[in-house]
Parts: sequence; C-alpha cells; structure tokens
Amino acid sequence: MFVELARPSEDVISCIKFAPTGRHLLASSLDGNLNLYGTSSAQKVANVSLGETSAALSVDWLDTIAVAGCVDGRVKVVDFERQTASCVGDPHSLGVSSVTTVNSRGLVVAGSWDKSMQLIDSRSGEAETHRLEAKVFALDSIDDCIVASMGGNTVNIYDVRQMATPLISRRNELKYQARSLSCMPSGKGYALGSVEGRISVEYLDQSDNFCFKCHRQATTDGKDLVDPVNALVFHGTSGSLISGGKDGYVCLWDVHSKKRTKRYARFDSSVVALDYAHAEGKELLAVACSDDDYKVMEGPGDKAHSGTVTGSRLYIREMETDESLGKTS
Repeated sequence: MFVELARPSEDVISCIKFAPTGRHLLASSLDGNLNLYGTSSAQKVANVSLGETSAALSVDWLDTIAVAGCVDGRVKVVDFERQTASCVGDPHSLGVSSVTTVNSRGLVVAGSWDKSMQLIDSRSGEAETHRLEAKVFALDSIDDCIVASMGGNTVNIYDVRQMATPLISRRNELKYQARSLSCMPSGKGYALGSVEGRISVEYLDQSDNFCFKCHRQATTDGKDLVDPVNALVFHGTSGSLISGGKDGYVCLWDVHSKKRTKRYARFDSSVVALDYAHAEGKELLAVACSDDDYKVMEGPGDKAHSGTVTGSRLYIREMETDESLGKTS
C-alpha cells in the first residue's frame, strides 16, 4: 500500500531523496521549498525556503547533510534545525541541473547547463571545475564512479580519483534526449530514460546493452501515445529497475530477463520523481506526482512554471519481500 505524505508542496516537485538511514525523505519543489518528511510518521518535520529564484532542481545527501543544486547556478548545503542554507563551491553561470554525492570521499558533484561539472570537497571547501562539451542533464554515482548524461545523447563516465579525462565517453543507445538516469547497484552499468518513452540499459563493457519501449498508451487508431520516462531508480537488492512516467504509472523491470514484472495502479498525475532506500530492515519506495506541464527553466530570470499547477502528491511504500521481482500482489 502506498501511504500519502501530509502537506506536500503545491508546486511541481523537482526531486526526492531518502536520507541514508531511510528515516527521512527530502523533497524539493519549484516554489523554492525544501521539505523534510518522517518516513514512519508520513508527516512534514522541517522546511527550508530557498526562494523561487533559487529553487532546487536536484537534491542529495552527504551523510546527514542535505545538498541542493539550484536554478540560480549555486550549490547549497541545508541545515534544517537552523532553517538555513549556505552556498558551497563556485557558482555556475546557468542552473545546476543535477547533484550527486560520493559519501566515502566527502564529495559533492554538481552538473550544470553551463557545460561544466564541479567537484566540491565538503571537508576542505575546495572546488574543482571541469569543462564539458555539452550541457549536463543528469548525474548519478556508485562508489567512485560518476555517470553524466549530457546533451547530444553523450554519456561520460568518470573515476573521481582521476577527473582530468573521462574513463568512457560515448553516445547512448537512445534516439532522443535522455531525461532520467540511474546507476546499477553492482556498478556494472546504468539505465537512461528518454523523452520518447524508451529506456536504455547500458553496461560499462557494452556486453549486453539493450533498449525497449515503455510508458506508452495505445490510441483508438492503433498508434502509440508516447510519454516521457521522468524517473528511474534501481532496487538496491534485487537489481530490478523501477521507472516512472508522465502517463502516471510506476513499473518494475527485470533487466536480466528484459521483461516488465509489475505495474502499480495508475497515479492521478505525472510521476516526476522516484527514490528507493534499503535501511533498517525495510525496503522503501518513494513516488512524487505533479502536474509537470511547465516551462523548462534555464536561468535565474525564468519563472518556475507557466500555467496552472494542480498540486503535488508524495507517497511512500514499504515493499514486501520479492515485490521487486513481481511475486506479490
């Protein structure tokens, strides 16, 4: 059963991320709010406002510290007890589209639309900026490996210990722009979701890459209504892939058999973000739903959205044993 969290943002949710303990869920929205929820109580326990012109597009955790990448090009660390946010690293000239963390090394990694990626050492405060050939749209990391999905369907893969040049730089298997990215828990590869209803599963050694259609609805004239794959996350123990689309569905995929194993009941609006946590003996899945027909932001002067937003919803589900394999109701 999905449990709805109380008092989510009225604006579009941009990102959600479980704390490493699984006890809290962090949600950012385009009105500039960062909301912290207790996963057991399903209640909002803290809030920090960054302001609409500094809304967070991406969030992550560096151990117990919340990190936000903002539309004004800044990276901020958040103290919920004091209700403050402090800038770290150097400001980007355009929005920070994605942040990820390497907890073992105390690093925050920020990717921007200004065609750069920045590594920020949380212990020394030093920042190291690397120029790239295209805009960064999504980042993810596993151990010392960073994967960057960029414009032109380019994927760069880095080792944080040697950032001068990527270990691998190649085009992905998608025809159109990737919107979502998640690294495999094994570290052997990653998955990309595109704006035209496809997922590409790609291995670092390219041993078994494959691409498949998803999040599509058949129309009465026999054609497909194609929806973007807004969110991807791998299940941490089974390795199953979980996808969320603009069609309002969350699906589970067995990447080994290349089959869909489960599709949950349809949500009432677009699934815009997902996250998974395996902590304290529980397997948790978080789903964020919003009206995502909004203007894409590219700089501080852009408005957070255009048109009417119908409100957002947040859900948490405690997954049953073998649920990720499609073996439960």
